[in-house]
Amino acid sequence: YTGLMVGAAISILNFLMLQRDIKRIVKSGEKAARYAFTGYMKRYMFTIIVIGLFGIYFNEAVVAVVPGLFIVKISIYLNQMIKYIKALIKERR
Repeated sequence: YTGLMVGAAISILNFLMLQRDIKRIVKSGEKAARYAFTGYMKRYMFTIIVIGLFGIYFNEAVVAVVPGLFIVKISIYLNQMIKYIKALIKERR
């Protein structure tokens, strides 16, 4: 479970970093492309470093980090799909 929790924590932190980066990009004007690229690189370097460190200390659990990285995204997609299905059902009544 440790790897799954670490993956989920990385995913949540990546979303928070993305939120901060988007606010900065929107305000930046001409430097938007550079800020977008550096933000992207920071998020993925962070992910690689944390997974690497986790792999050094917890060899067996590093594989469990990968599903954890997708938990937040999957929950967002499922939430939106459920809302869409509910709206369709309500519309047909």
